[in-house]
Amino acid sequence: KSLKIFVDSLNNSENFFFRVIDIKSKQHIGNVRIGPLNFKTQCSGYGILIGNKKFHKKGYGKEITNFSLDFLFKFLRFKRIEFDCYTNNFAAINLYQSLGFKEKSKNNKMTTFYKTNE
Repeated sequence: KSLKIFVDSLNNSENFFFRVIDIKSKQHIGNVRIGPLNFKTQCSGYGILIGNKKFHKKGYGKEITNFSLDFLFKFLRFKRIEFDCYTNNFAAINLYQSLGFKEKSKNNKMTTFYKTNE
């Protein structure tokens, strides 16, 4: 693993926020949000941002998303993750498809992805 992922803030019960640190450079390279969490339906949203372009296309997004899926499905025992992604964010779309996410809906601006823990 090349990343450290820290709990950055637990200031409410609907979201977990993490900051992502590259172990080698010790740089803060991005942030992750798991939420909003719906404990009734056991479904969560998701968001990821790797802000420094130097860290793009190096597999960090896959590592972070796999961590997030483990956290959501194994630790929280949720059943579903669902979120929107800009339709022109081809790198993210390729990532989500490679990890087995399915398209729920799509329009000219947004694609809704989901994955279940089954």
